[in-house]
Amino acid sequence: MPVVDPAERAVPVLHVILMELKPGCDPAPLLEAARALRGAPGALDGGAVRADAPESTHDAALWVLLPDRGALDAFGASEVLMRFLRDALAPTLARMDSGDFEVPGSPAAGDAALVFAAQARHGVFAWEWERAAATLPPGAAAGASAGDRSRFDFGGVITFPARLDLDDWLVGWPGELGPLASSLAWVAGRAERWEAAP
Repeated sequence: MPVVDPAERAVPVLHVILMELKPGCDPAPLLEAARALRGAPGALDGGAVRADAPESTHDAALWVLLPDRGALDAFGASEVLMRFLRDALAPTLARMDSGDFEVPGSPAAGDAALVFAAQARHGVFAWEWERAAATLPPGAAAGASAGDRSRFDFGGVITFPARLDLDDWLVGWPGELGPLASSLAWVAGRAERWEAAP
């Protein structure tokens, strides 16, 4: 059996969308429509969060885990994603931020989650992001940007067993990122998880 160089192994990519909605728009129908993304090419799993932490910068967020960078183009051009963006998201959207991040794997199971994306000030080194990632709770799916399509340098999903666990962790966050994050977008709240369509 041939030995595979670790550098050549596929690294999962987490696609994150953070959404600020028009005044009066309920995120619930939008997040329900997002479940269709589990049928997109390459989708391994995903989920959504409706902001219930008042400091959240957006109203809702969703994520889709893909097997590697190579899956991004097919996912990005898929009819499933286009239909969601056009029919469900566009009519309710005030502002959107998104990013693609190389992560160790799928976020751990949990009833609450924080979805985030951070942009660094100029001159931040890769090892500084690696050190920041090491401070995240076990089971976090977070990492550096998977390419140059996003203005964000670091991001992902952090899950917690219960909503109260998330509240406790938020007390010290985003101080954990410190000066690394000059632009930070995030949504925290109860999480709805879904797996890829069979």
